Amino acid sequence: MAVSQTKHLADVPVEIAGAGPAGLAAAITLARTGRQVVVHETQKEVEHRFGGDFQGLENWTTEKDVLVLLGDMGLTTDFTAQSCRRCTAFDPLGKHY
Repeated sequence: MAVSQTKHLADVPVEIAGAGPAGLAAAITLARTGRQVVVHETQKEVEHRFGGDFQGLENWTTEKDVLVLLGDMGLTTDFTAQSCRRCTAFDPLGKHY
């Protein structure tokens, strides 16, 4: 690809389908590189599919608090959060851990 074509493509916004975790992570990553990003979401609210369920942010792979890690990445954490030390997780087949 010629350099002039590369510069032209960099000016074209990247369009992302879905404002779920993967779509938003991709949008944030691209925006940090200076790309223009447009995220399309069909629902009125982001994460609509979870229907008010609790969501977990794992924090057992690092010593640092996950909310601090998100802040270090420039992500706001203005959502309600509650720590827990024990939980039960279920796989897609209903087996609990």
